[in-house]
Amino acid sequence: MSDGGGYRTPTDGRKTFSLTSTIIKVAACTTPDVTVSMGSHKQSVFKGVGTTTPAVAFNLGVNACPAGLNAIQYQFIPINAVLDAANGVLALSGDSTATGIGLQLKDGNGNALKYRTQYVLTNYNRATGGSYTIPLRAAYYQTGQRVTPGSANTVLTFTMNYQ
Repeated sequence: MSDGGGYRTPTDGRKTFSLTSTIIKVAACTTPDVTVSMGSHKQSVFKGVGTTTPAVAFNLGVNACPAGLNAIQYQFIPINAVLDAANGVLALSGDSTATGIGLQLKDGNGNALKYRTQYVLTNYNRATGGSYTIPLRAAYYQTGQRVTPGSANTVLTFTMNYQ
């Protein structure tokens, strides 16, 4: 056998490679589950398709983000149907008993969320990493001519992309 600089060449012409174990560490932020209490609203709040309840402001925490990434992107993936993409309105979950409404989500500036669209975590600091908040607002949005009272819930998946 001869030493070929990192591998050995046996006399029969075959090569033998020696590999060491490698640990790949994935850099990721942590995000807690968020439940938003929408409160109770009278049926009389809804005056016609497109009317909403007062918005409930909440923050989505993006915590312990590592330093050294070029960018962090995020998106919202609806579990239920999108009823009105232009206004960010989602259908209620199947276990909801209210009818004629959906849930509208907006960003902190009042713009309707675009689902399955990548947003950039603009205040991410590449040098330090850190924790951040994404301000959001939710409201019930009338989608039908008639609203019937009951439970009104929906679910979203929040995903992040690291570059």
